[in-house]
Amino acid sequence: MARVDAIVLGAGIVGTSIALHLAKRGLAVALVDRRAPGEETSYGNAGVIEGNTVFPPAFPSDPIALLRIALKRAPEANYHLSFLPQVVPWLIAFRAASRPERLIETARLMRPLFARALPEHEALLAEAGAERFLRKTGWLKLYRSDRAFDALKREFALAQEFGMPQHVLDPDGARELEPSLAPVFRHAVHWPRAASISNPLAVTQAYAARFASFAGVVMRGDARGLRRANAHWRLETAEGPLDAEHAVVALGPFAPDVLEPLGIGCRSASSAAITATTAAPATPRSRGRWSTLKTAIASRRWSRASGSPPGPSLLRAMRRRRRCSSTVCSRRRGRSFHLALPSRTRRGWAAGRALRIPAP
Repeated sequence: MARVDAIVLGAGIVGTSIALHLAKRGLAVALVDRRAPGEETSYGNAGVIEGNTVFPPAFPSDPIALLRIALKRAPEANYHLSFLPQVVPWLIAFRAASRPERLIETARLMRPLFARALPEHEALLAEAGAERFLRKTGWLKLYRSDRAFDALKREFALAQEFGMPQHVLDPDGARELEPSLAPVFRHAVHWPRAASISNPLAVTQAYAARFASFAGVVMRGDARGLRRANAHWRLETAEGPLDAEHAVVALGPFAPDVLEPLGIGCRSASSAAITATTAAPATPRSRGRWSTLKTAIASRRWSRASGSPPGPSLLRAMRRRRRCSSTVCSRRRGRSFHLALPSRTRRGWAAGRALRIPAP
């Protein structure tokens, strides 16, 4: 039987970044996934390193927008009718958290995490020899109507306070940046400090290789087998039983599959506007009421929705949690144009939420 200091469940960009930082701090760490690093939700997402989002996604205030979502005519969210009764409490709480004053409060709280996203990933990319995948070409958002653009006044005011530059463009100005754009929009905003990754899978694999250089171990196993064994956590892997004092669950939308059998509350709802994982349905979750459960955001933002990279201290990052945002936008990659819409397959990399479970 092998024993380590910590088991990290989930070898996406979030789990791999957590494992790497723990190993750099001198801990014996095992990174466990049912597939190789980066081959699940982090395989092919938008690759945006989130750093310029101001507000988290909010409950629609426009009745027309809400109706479009209800009729499944909007890209922001999708749902199953039979599941709605289970998420009504969550939706009510989401609406309450979307009041203007609450949104501003949340924006101020999560800004320190967003601000660290790019610098933290730049450092890891340099260590892992993967700097060639980083693109600092900015983020271009398009708005079809004057009404949608006028609603940005509060966002622009906070962005100025946070020191986040943005360039307001007319259609001609936007098409100078992206000539292939069709003239179906009225306004555009270019956020020059946004960055993206050209190959999310390759970056995750590079981080995993860097993790291995610190004697970190990558193992295959089913996270659903996690259980308590005396004063430790135990997991059956392809290499045999694995024990650890701590377990970190970085499984994105699959986290409830591991936590709920352990008696850890983790209510979920399905809305791409709240969380976005790639290659798996997005499942935003309300915070559990288990007193010892802590939420950690460790690797932020490859898909422009959420998460945040580890700060100077991983333990400090583990005391914070944040919401991620996902808006209709485009990112610049060379001369080509990519329209990145919120969907059920976006949100693993950046938005990843990790739950640290202290041993009993």
